[in-house]
Amino acid sequence: MKSLPTIHKSGQLELLLWQAMLVDAGLYCSVDVERDLRYASRRFQQEGLSFFLHTLPELGSWLDRALGEDAMALPPGFKGKKGYTYPTFLSGFFQQCLEPDGTPRDRASKSPNLERGAAAVSCLRQLTRAFKKVEMEADPLDELRAVKAYAETDASLGKLWNPPDYLLVTFQEVARALWSEVFAQTNTKVASGELLPRHGSGATADRLTGNRKWTISEWPGCLDTVFPIDLYLCPEMGMNIADDLSVVDRDPCVRVTTVPKTFRKPRVIAVEETAMQYAQQAIMRSMYDDVLRHRINHVIGFRDQERNRRKAESASVSGDLATLDLSEASDRVHLRYAALAFSGCPHLWMALEASRSQYAELPDGSRIRLNKFASMGSATCFPVEAVVFATICISTVLLDKYEEFGGKRSELTTPGHLRSFFGDLEHAIATACVDSGLSVYGDDIIVPTYLAETVTEHLEAFGLKVNTQKSFSKGFFRESCGGDYWCGRNVTPVYIRQTPPLESKDSKRLVSYVDTSNLLYKAGWWTAAELLQSVVEGFIGPLPVSNEPLAGLHWETYLDGFHHNGAKLHWDEHLHRYDVSTFVARARRIDDELTGYPAMLKTFLSGRTEVLPGLYEPGDAERLVKTDRPYSAKLHRKRVPVLGKGK
Repeated sequence: MKSLPTIHKSGQLELLLWQAMLVDAGLYCSVDVERDLRYASRRFQQEGLSFFLHTLPELGSWLDRALGEDAMALPPGFKGKKGYTYPTFLSGFFQQCLEPDGTPRDRASKSPNLERGAAAVSCLRQLTRAFKKVEMEADPLDELRAVKAYAETDASLGKLWNPPDYLLVTFQEVARALWSEVFAQTNTKVASGELLPRHGSGATADRLTGNRKWTISEWPGCLDTVFPIDLYLCPEMGMNIADDLSVVDRDPCVRVTTVPKTFRKPRVIAVEETAMQYAQQAIMRSMYDDVLRHRINHVIGFRDQERNRRKAESASVSGDLATLDLSEASDRVHLRYAALAFSGCPHLWMALEASRSQYAELPDGSRIRLNKFASMGSATCFPVEAVVFATICISTVLLDKYEEFGGKRSELTTPGHLRSFFGDLEHAIATACVDSGLSVYGDDIIVPTYLAETVTEHLEAFGLKVNTQKSFSKGFFRESCGGDYWCGRNVTPVYIRQTPPLESKDSKRLVSYVDTSNLLYKAGWWTAAELLQSVVEGFIGPLPVSNEPLAGLHWETYLDGFHHNGAKLHWDEHLHRYDVSTFVARARRIDDELTGYPAMLKTFLSGRTEVLPGLYEPGDAERLVKTDRPYSAKLHRKRVPVLGKGK
């Protein structure tokens, strides 16, 4: 038998894992899978990992379109029987959820066919999508193509898309009436200099990390107009830090780079300068708090995706809501329309514009002037894009109400008409939001089904791009914010997120495999879960099994109690409890001493003081002398408490 590292490097583990899932699926749906096992092995020998990373996900996308009653021709590489639209491969599962013509089978709520169909759909989506989101280093050519697309997309915004006058006027009126109220506190805080800045955990264009971020030596002049040095970098008014810091008159520039995402699809991000990121974090946190306090949080969310998932689940039964997904969402929000969205919050917009990088440096060293508001990587990108998307959707719903009550689009030529028409515009907006079931989380949008086509037209009128392959308004399949539903049944697959670990020091992949194994176990993919368990324990030894939370790596179970599973069990005589030896992932800490004014500033902004050590969390007292190394963790063996007596 091949050793574990040899199997992992050859890609055989992915094949074994997929075969284990197919065996589980066959038992679940009473399907003979022998022929499918042979077929998959043959395709793997011909195509390698591409079969699992690209070919099968394409088949999974076809299935989703079929469930959404929008079936297309089969993806290349698959053949079907004469008179059948689905492939011969996995046909034992397809025939349980699809008719020969590709339409979904009986969906009556109490029909046995529905339960069988839902089980088959769940199995098919697991088998076709399990490896869709494996994080992988991209090929250099794919990275070049991604960066080129980034630059071309921004250049396309230069021509400035022009929505119809009625839509632009409605957008502006809705934005002024709604967001001036929602972000009133942030608007005031900017004007009075009361925002609390922070440093993010990510990389920066000037390559400062950890405590070095607090030693900023240059402050862009564009920031100083809204975020003056004496308010945002001095620990106390009157302190003289001029020798350590200077205001520079230059245009901040983001550094464009790629990070691993999925097979052949690297993610393009723009790394901000430390000073810009510091200011952006202050704005972002305040905006998030404002939305959380306002009733608009029933429509737009920044922290909780559960609302979108609940609505998608409900819509998969009723069909009254559609789920829309945008492509290149952050890269297509034009600066002009972002400014219009915040026209009722002048101080907030000044802060957003001041903390916005105007230029981007591409990997080849060339610079481009950005037409978009911001790229992915800016702390304010997510909230601003969500506000713009929500404003367009709310405008569409309000226009529908306007026409329902006898209004004419031709009359919407100047701002103020909607307010005079509805009287209380704020109340009309609130009513429209509640009645429509509208929900926006980033680029995951839920709108009334009857308005889905109109919303799509309006989004694209602003230069945005709706991903029709991941948007659903017909049939009874819906997906939003990572939740996939068909006829009220959760058919979300368990994704394999990492390539196989190669050694015991491969902490990130080992932790991911433990998490994935537990998810597979809870979802009923027990053979696959057991395979991953054997892989992990082949590197680091046995892990305990528990049906209760455990502060370390462990296997979850539906059975009662705790089992040490070969891991060492200890009795703590002082605390009178059982401890078990397992592994805990900890960030690697490096020496990074911070002194002087920067140390004082970090202490004040952390909300704690050095003279009150009792307020610190474990290890927090070292924050001025050590920091975590970015994207680095190590597995440490540690005794952790268990609930109940070990067996």
